[in-house]
Amino acid sequence: MEAATQAHDAFSRATCLVFCGDAEESGGRPERAREQWGEAAEVFRTIGARGRLGFALVRLAYLDLGEGRPDAAEPRLAEAASLADGLTSADLTAAVGNLRALLAAHRGLLAEAGEVFAQVWAMHEAPPTRRAVAGLGLVAVARSSAGQEAATGEPADEPPGRTAPPRPAELLRQVTAVHGRVLEPLAHRAVGRLLADWGAAGAGRRGAPATGPSCTSGCSAVRRSGRPSADGRAPFAYPLRIPCEPARRPGRSTSVVAARWLSARPAGTLEPDSERAVHMLKIGLGAPQYGVFADPSTIASCAIAAEDIGYDSLWVGDRALVPDEPHDPYPGGGPVPPEYRRFLDPVALLSFLAHATQRVRLGTSTLNAPFYSPVLLARSLATVDILSGGRLDAGLGLGWSSDEYEAIGVPWQGRGARLEEILDVLERAWSDGPLEHEGRLWRVSRSHLDAVPVQRPRPPLLLGGFSAATVERIGRRADGWLGVGLPVPQLSYVIAQIRQSAETHGRDPQALRMVIRVNPLVQAEEAHTDQVPGRGTVRQLADYLLAAHTAGADEVLVDLQQTARSGTELTALAHQLHELLRQG
Repeated sequence: MEAATQAHDAFSRATCLVFCGDAEESGGRPERAREQWGEAAEVFRTIGARGRLGFALVRLAYLDLGEGRPDAAEPRLAEAASLADGLTSADLTAAVGNLRALLAAHRGLLAEAGEVFAQVWAMHEAPPTRRAVAGLGLVAVARSSAGQEAATGEPADEPPGRTAPPRPAELLRQVTAVHGRVLEPLAHRAVGRLLADWGAAGAGRRGAPATGPSCTSGCSAVRRSGRPSADGRAPFAYPLRIPCEPARRPGRSTSVVAARWLSARPAGTLEPDSERAVHMLKIGLGAPQYGVFADPSTIASCAIAAEDIGYDSLWVGDRALVPDEPHDPYPGGGPVPPEYRRFLDPVALLSFLAHATQRVRLGTSTLNAPFYSPVLLARSLATVDILSGGRLDAGLGLGWSSDEYEAIGVPWQGRGARLEEILDVLERAWSDGPLEHEGRLWRVSRSHLDAVPVQRPRPPLLLGGFSAATVERIGRRADGWLGVGLPVPQLSYVIAQIRQSAETHGRDPQALRMVIRVNPLVQAEEAHTDQVPGRGTVRQLADYLLAAHTAGADEVLVDLQQTARSGTELTALAHQLHELLRQG
């Protein structure tokens, strides 16, 4: 248990370093980003978090390319590619593909770059952000090829039998269809540099400044240096900074917000606004569901006690099975905690809680949506909302275990696209009219599901995750985010990204609800500040949650099932924590 906890702490720290590095790079401090991503990579390598290691290596390789050091990027790319080959992650595979194509473009190998970009563009199971970068890369290669021909009088190298790529204008139109305007900043800027380098290439003016937008966001290059590659072929520009990120309102820059937090308020030093915390913070509790708490009498007594104490919500999780030899490490490293091997079905448990309680809202944090048929999921969740009198919060995610997907019979790849279609079906099933759907995965002929949720037009839909695709999806169509206990500066940064995504999609960013979950090990002695909220005293935990509220969290969710050993102990801890939070 102690080893698993240490691995979890290490994983959380490394994840925070990645977010910190993202903020530093976005704020124009690449060397600090390199230090933090490098440290995170070593931690991920030590605990065996192969997927996270791969993404950290991709970030570092982009920095190497940005500094004109392709030889340094090559080994990072090779290691990331080997990790991608050993995993079933379309996200990492696409990220590696985009990086490989950019490296080829840097060396002037336009045909090779185009081929790899085309492969990623054709990966419909990959996140839209990766495909959008690949599409922009294809546009850049098309322009670069035209520029090479104009400058040398010879056509760009093309392998025999290769199908000509679509024209740039058509590609840009297609990219717009998947471009969520919330791209991977490093990849986005790198492709923007390639586009900028050849902005006037059709006129044969190699090295001239770009004359038009370099991406579908309407950004353009401002500084560049057209360095020819070692073999004298087409140059690939890397300006020091290029504004290829979506336009933001003055004063709302995500990077500026993050930079202020990072420079002014180290983790654990934030003084919460007690007045605001007392009157506005919603407090949720993980419902008894795992280990010794998977007992009807314990569930009922703890749920009633939580409602009497004053908790605003109860939340259940989703687990299908716990393999002895998992293909994917438990988030945080190490094995799944023994307490989580015994668990109850989340939807059935919500129905039980609906009967046992009168006031608290009932949520899922999170339900692994791809496990389920969307029609049956719509029916089950609507039933919970009806039985509870309109108290359901539907929190959905993708899960982390490919073993569970295999056992259920659902493909691991393409789960993001599967979630998108599930959301489509849920919204149509819960509408006032008949259900009819024609999608890539499901077809529903005109049908009726008249037992719709009490909440109209539907229960709140909250999504969990951290990826760029998730941030874009939340901003575009969800009602909020189910986050975890990051250090306050990084938490503020992610929340700012999500709100920016909503604003980009023409939605009210302040209408989104931010729910932050922590699964602490509560102890009598104070923990080091770097370990909070993973462990610490009740006072330390309360201080963190109040600080998280000040950083933008609307609700905090505490699961005490890894700490408590009985229903009585869980209730006592829950009461103590609630009192401290209400006092501020």
